[in-house]
Amino acid sequence: MRAALVSVAVLASSLPSVSAAGQTPSTPDSTESELTIAAGDCLLEVRGKRYLSGPCEIEATRDSVLVRSSGRRMHSAVVAFERDKVVGFWNGEQALGAAHLSLGDMAREGSCWVNQISRVCARPTRVKRRISL
Repeated sequence: MRAALVSVAVLASSLPSVSAAGQTPSTPDSTESELTIAAGDCLLEVRGKRYLSGPCEIEATRDSVLVRSSGRRMHSAVVAFERDKVVGFWNGEQALGAAHLSLGDMAREGSCWVNQISRVCARPTRVKRRISL
C-alpha cells in the first residue's frame, strides 16, 4: 500500500486508462518508475458534501493518483490501482494528515473514480514536472 500513497500528476490524456471491466489500470506510455506532478481542477465529494472543488495539485504514478487542495485545510484523496480493483482513500472531514480513511472500491467514470458514497475527479491542466524514480 506504500506505493499507492506515492503521489503523481499527469495530463488528462496520460491518466491511467481503465479496461472494459472498469477496474484494471494501464498506462502504455508511462513507466512504473515515473512520477508526474500537474496543476489541475479536482473534485472530492464524500456522502454528498464537497471537500474540494476547483484548483488542485495532482500527482500520478502507474499505481495511484493523488489529488490535494491548497490552502489552510488541505483535503486530499488517493485512488490506488491494486491488482484487480481500484480503491480510494481520503484524509477526512478535518483534513488530518495523509489519505488514510477508506472510501472503498471505486470505478472509473471519465476523469473521475466513483462509488455509492464518493467521487474523486482529477482534470490536469498543466504538467509541472515529471520525475523518474
